[in-house]
Amino acid sequence: MSNWSPVVLHTPTSDASGLSGNVTLETITPWTLGAKEGSGTNTWLAFPNAVTALVKKLNSQPVPALFVLAFTAGSYKDLAAQCQTMAGAFPLKQIEQWQRHAEKLANLQQDKMQLVDTEVVTAGIKLNAVPTVKARMKKALSQQAKAAASSLTSSDPLSALNSFESEKAAFDSATDAALPDLTGGAGWRFYAESDIANQLQTGHPGYEYAYTALMAFIGQPVDLAYLREMMPEDV
Repeated sequence: MSNWSPVVLHTPTSDASGLSGNVTLETITPWTLGAKEGSGTNTWLAFPNAVTALVKKLNSQPVPALFVLAFTAGSYKDLAAQCQTMAGAFPLKQIEQWQRHAEKLANLQQDKMQLVDTEVVTAGIKLNAVPTVKARMKKALSQQAKAAASSLTSSDPLSALNSFESEKAAFDSATDAALPDLTGGAGWRFYAESDIANQLQTGHPGYEYAYTALMAFIGQPVDLAYLREMMPEDV
């Protein structure tokens, strides 16, 4: 069986509290210098070429084991959708950046096709993003915190203890509640501990998709074991 397979998220059974190993992260995208095809805002990257670019990066460093998460699509719109799906359960900033960049380029492509005049667009904005409002909000929060502190110093100790116990019970309940099961997923995954360069180049999608983004985790097998549990080859 190929070491490349579709991503299917799965809830790990291993204890995550002891995870402290260091891993190296390499990324290859349709916007990576030396890997991308095309120029300007019109760039692309087929899966085989993305793999070739990754192999070149790996040749310059030790690679005891490799786990790769990959997305490939026929359009920027589909690439953004895949990244959004995956980021919902695996919110790495790189995936979220790919999503935003692909969305912008998809909109740019659409604008070029429509060739319409610039028009006024109504858009939403958070009030706390306005500097003047933000400063006033910070001042109001500071005054509220001061008032809360003053109230605490003059409060009944027994009443405060009862309130603390109630809040502690709520915190304990939230802590004991299990995280939602990991399900679904998007993209492709790869794992190997030996003959990595050769295995990377077989069993993956071919040239049928124009846009590919790869995220490669490099480390010891024990450091990548939890990722393998989250995205097993066979469930």
